[in-house]
Amino acid sequence: MNGLLRTFLGESGFEVLALKGLGITAISEPSKVSQADLQKFSAGVFASARKADALFVSCGGLRTLEILEPLERECKVPVVSSTPHALWAGARLLGVDAKAKGFGRLIAKG
Repeated sequence: MNGLLRTFLGESGFEVLALKGLGITAISEPSKVSQADLQKFSAGVFASARKADALFVSCGGLRTLEILEPLERECKVPVVSSTPHALWAGARLLGVDAKAKGFGRLIAKG
């Protein structure tokens, strides 16, 4: 999956400075990753690419909503995660006010 994600992001115009997976291979495994462990892992990946403009946490099964703001404070860049930001973008497409504080700078701006 990492290779496919790297290719997709590259073809979409993003330069991937670092990419690391959790080794998840089964649909039930994301629920076993604690938010504390995910935050520590994500910050560690970012630390290996300090020149990055943003951090992307990709996996629809991971609970990321509550760690977006703490990760942004720690890494000092916007943090985007697949499920929360897909729902946010969908709400915006429908014309719904998608602002919500406490879940990172993109969602706070609506």
